[in-house]
Amino acid sequence: MTLATLCLCVLLQQPQVPMAASAAISETTGGIRADIQSSEGLPVAGVQIRLKHRDGRVWATLTDGKGHFQAGGLPPGEYQIESRLAGFKGESCTIQIKAEAWLLGVPKHPVALRETGAKVLHFKGPSTYEVPLAVIQPQKRPELGKIPMH
Repeated sequence: MTLATLCLCVLLQQPQVPMAASAAISETTGGIRADIQSSEGLPVAGVQIRLKHRDGRVWATLTDGKGHFQAGGLPPGEYQIESRLAGFKGESCTIQIKAEAWLLGVPKHPVALRETGAKVLHFKGPSTYEVPLAVIQPQKRPELGKIPMH
């Protein structure tokens, strides 16, 4: 094996650096808003949330002081979502992102990741979709003066 081939193999094996998730959604993107808590039911801050699209792209965000996270700007499709924090066992499951909608919560029964740790992180569920009012287009009504009167 040549040095160039070896370097190429090493580069291809390096983990992909996740993109930062957006705070908004659009006509062509969606997102997720959810919470992470410990096995004691307490919110956990600083948890890394990784979202891997079926095409291999990865997005990431962190939970805030209340264990809440938000990841927008995601193309529609299926994602593998994982929670990670040193000293904790995270969870992983598959979610579906829809354009113009927020997924609220994570489906029940995610799989615990096999990482060393005494405590467990839990996604809160069940999941539902929310379409923001700004995305819903009101139907146009005819002006009163233009309604035919018989």
